[in-house]
Amino acid sequence: MVEPKLCSYEDFPESAASCEGMESMKLDPVKSVFINDGLIYRHADGTDLRMYIIDPAPAMPGMPHEPLPCVVYINGSAWFQQMLLQNAAQLAVFAKRGYIIAMPEYRHSGIASFPAQAIDAKEAIRYVKKHSAELGVDPGRVVIWGDSSGGHTSLMAGITGEDIFPGDADPETDCRVRCIVDFFGPTQVDLMSDEHSIMDHATAESPEGRFLGNVDVLENRDLAIKAAPQTYVTKDREIPPILIVHGTKDRLVPFAQSVHLANRLREEEKEFRFIRLEGADHGSGEFWCPEMYDIVDGFIRKYI
Repeated sequence: MVEPKLCSYEDFPESAASCEGMESMKLDPVKSVFINDGLIYRHADGTDLRMYIIDPAPAMPGMPHEPLPCVVYINGSAWFQQMLLQNAAQLAVFAKRGYIIAMPEYRHSGIASFPAQAIDAKEAIRYVKKHSAELGVDPGRVVIWGDSSGGHTSLMAGITGEDIFPGDADPETDCRVRCIVDFFGPTQVDLMSDEHSIMDHATAESPEGRFLGNVDVLENRDLAIKAAPQTYVTKDREIPPILIVHGTKDRLVPFAQSVHLANRLREEEKEFRFIRLEGADHGSGEFWCPEMYDIVDGFIRKYI
């Protein structure tokens, strides 16, 4: 009997076993990724908040590898209950470029109103940094990326990384990120009804009204301004560089929402890149094509 012995792949002997009719070939391996079963990263308002990890592992789940940059990805859901794995297939492709992808859940608007979602995103960043060794993450190379309401949450969490919100569970742990990627996120919800859309953005029953605490959005503009990421963009605040991507035919989040953010960033002399996707709808395929992967990858690597 051969005793088990832990060794590296390079030192492990190749089998010499053979049989008649056996074919032998050598193929080029492709990068594989693994998605965990979902861990609990936080408990708030009586709810366990989950996080899925996509790991571009070299061979087998759980095998150690060199620390990789981490993308904390916030899925859009109109601030309702998230489907955490809805973008997993696309993000798995992106992970093969050498990123750990963390997909955390936030408290949805049926549980808690603003700023609970941003607080949860910041706690997710802290969790990734505190557990970087076991997750295979380089804690100094963490970025945040989100789409739709997840884009809004990513902007809020990334821009206010140095701020402490009431309800922060671990304010002592750093939650700053190196850059932010915003795919078609709302920025000032009381202005969403000023543009063409196929849905209600103003009443207390609208996604925005529920997000603000089940209130009429247009009658609570002061609250809407507090929930606007650009409100926190000032010259004396250090803001991570931001990539904004939005389609010109977005039927749910008007394109002008990204224009409002870009104008404020420019006024306050902050670093950003704004891409206007001609004819693209809300989350349409243009956002997940190889050219867009190149753009996002290039932007992130510039700052990590």
